Amino acid sequence: MSEGLRKYGLAALTLGGASAVVFAPALVLPSALFFRDILHYYWQSHEAVVAAIRVGSLPQWNSGPFMGSPLLGDMHAGVIYPLNLLYLVLSYPRAYAWLLWLHHVGGGLGVFALIRILTQRTVAGITAAICFMLSGYVLSLHSAGALMAGAAYVPWVLLALNTDILPWASRSAKVSGGVGPWLCREASLWPVPSLRFS
Repeated sequence: MSEGLRKYGLAALTLGGASAVVFAPALVLPSALFFRDILHYYWQSHEAVVAAIRVGSLPQWNSGPFMGSPLLGDMHAGVIYPLNLLYLVLSYPRAYAWLLWLHHVGGGLGVFALIRILTQRTVAGITAAICFMLSGYVLSLHSAGALMAGAAYVPWVLLALNTDILPWASRSAKVSGGVGPWLCREASLWPVPSLRFS
């Protein structure tokens, strides 16, 4: 086994274990996460998606909450998100917990990979990943599974922006310090409506 593969394996085990400690009761014990929207909104949305898929139709509408709500366009229902197929094989509470764990670890691995590439230090990568995973904000996303999934992709996007792996980046972007600074500079030129709070 190569040295690099061993370091990523160590990181995966460490981060997976740290996340398992947080979510263990819901992953393997007869416990479940039932706080806030998990019980009142997500459960019935995912059950409606599963019911529609099992009868062979496209999940478009949930007749339950709010006198009905769309499913296909609801990011929390995640109709077209491939990992949500786990709801077809596990009970809702167990599938929700495992998806949280997968995204929690996936986000941590993204931070590890980003910091490892930037610093060339394994310990720095693992430390940064654990800080990310155990931060109050990321842990608070346990009650919003789709938002935890979104947070898991952020480090991977940053990694892509900082490693010049985007083939569409112009030569000027690569010359001026990488795709990340170029994208930020270009984004600052886009018209953005100002937000006003009263």
